[in-house]
Amino acid sequence: MGAFLHKTIGTVDSCFDSFQYTRFNESGLIDTSSRWRQLGLATHVFTAYLDDREPCAPVITVIGFGEKSEPALHGTLLLHSGARVELGECKEKRKLNPTGDYTIGKLGPYAYLWPLPDHVTTANHVSAITVEQTHLITGKTKAAVSITKPVYSTKTFGVCINSPLFGQIEPRTIIENIEINKVLGAEWFTFYIYSADKNVLQTLHEYVREGTVEVVLNWGKGLPGASTHYFGQTLSINECMYRNLYRVKYLVYADLDEFIVPRKSLGWGTLMKELENPQFGTFVFRHAFFFASYNETAFDANAIDVHVLCDGSRFVELPQFLTHVVRSQKVYPSRQKSKFITKPLYSSVVGVHEIFKHVEEHITSHVVPTDCALLHHYRKFRGGLHPVSKSVIQDVKRHQRVQDERALVYKDKIVAALRRRLCRLYAFETDAQTWHNAPVSLT
Repeated sequence: MGAFLHKTIGTVDSCFDSFQYTRFNESGLIDTSSRWRQLGLATHVFTAYLDDREPCAPVITVIGFGEKSEPALHGTLLLHSGARVELGECKEKRKLNPTGDYTIGKLGPYAYLWPLPDHVTTANHVSAITVEQTHLITGKTKAAVSITKPVYSTKTFGVCINSPLFGQIEPRTIIENIEINKVLGAEWFTFYIYSADKNVLQTLHEYVREGTVEVVLNWGKGLPGASTHYFGQTLSINECMYRNLYRVKYLVYADLDEFIVPRKSLGWGTLMKELENPQFGTFVFRHAFFFASYNETAFDANAIDVHVLCDGSRFVELPQFLTHVVRSQKVYPSRQKSKFITKPLYSSVVGVHEIFKHVEEHITSHVVPTDCALLHHYRKFRGGLHPVSKSVIQDVKRHQRVQDERALVYKDKIVAALRRRLCRLYAFETDAQTWHNAPVSLT
C-alpha cells in the first residue's frame, strides 16, 4: 500500500514529523470566504487544498474550471512569515471529468497540482497560493487563494449532495433529505448553493447551528454557469471530496431525491462493516425508480398513513420515502444512474455515477449486490425541477411494478424526526410574517 494509507491505520512515519494537524471543529458552518476568481478569459479558480495523503510528497491542489488549451498556470506559495516561494508552472493539470468532451465555449473541471517544495518543512507555514496566467489578450492575471490544510474529525458518514442547489426548492425537501439520511447514518452534510431563496437558507442555517451542515454559499456567484455543465456539478462533487478529505471516513454521494437503503442491515454503519475490504475504495449502489405514478393503485394504498399529526387540527404529509412502496422491477446496471459511498482518502477523480480514479491502481470499486442495498430514486413522470425524459418514461413503463416496503423499517424513527421538524415548519408557513420575514444570519 502507498504511504498515504499508513496514516489511516496509525503507522508513524518520519514524514509526519513536521506536520501538525488540528482536529476539525465539529460544528456546522457557512463558508462565505470561498469564491470564484477569474484568470485570463476562461480560467476560474475556487479553492486550494494541501493534499498530503502521500505524506512524503504533499501537493498543493487548486480547484477550478478552464479550457483544454488554456495558457499554463504558474504558482507562488505564500508562507505565514510573509516569504514567497516560487512554484513555477503547474506540474499536473488533472481533468476531473475524463469522459467529457469540451467544445469551444465550454469549460472543463480541473485540479491544478504543484508539489510542496522540500525546503518548506512544515505545512503549518503554508498560507496561500497566488496563481498567475499570462494570456495574449488579457496579459498577466493573477489571483490569491487561501490553502485549506488537513484537519481531522471523529465523524463516520458525510453526505455530498450531488448537485448544487438551484431553482424552486422547498424547505421541506431539505428537511426530509437530511432527516432520512440521519436515520440511515449520516452525521455531516455539504450543500453547494447556486441559487436558493431565503426560506431554504433559513432551514439550512438551523442545521448549521446544530453542527451537522456546511453550506458553501458562494458557488453560484461568479460561476461561469453558461459555460459549465449543470451548475458546475462536475467540479462541485470533486471539490466536496477535497473539502471533506479527513472530516469523515465515508462520503455518500446522492441527489436530494435519492437514498441508499440497506436491505438486510439497519443503517449504513452495519452495512459498511459487512462490506469493508482494504481493496475497496468505493461502493457502488444500483438504481431503482420509485415513481409517484406507481402508487396510484390499490397495490399499496394501505401501506402507511400518509399524514403525521402536528396538533389537534394540523397534519403534514409524510415523504415519498415512506409512502411510495412500489418500484420498477428493473434495477439499472452499475454506473448507469448509480450512486456510491466512497472513502475520500482513497478517491482521486469523482464522477456523478462512479469514481473515475482512485489514488492507487490496486484500489477498486465494489458493486454492492442488490439484496444487500439499493439506491431508491423518488421521481414523478412529469413536472418538477427535473422532468423525466420520454426515453426514461418509456423504459420504466416497459417493466413490471414490484412492491418494495424496505423503507418502512425506518418508519418510526423518521416519523419522530419529521414530526419535530415539519410541524415546526408548518407553523412557520401558516404565519407568513414569522416565516417569510425571519432574519437570515450568514455568519
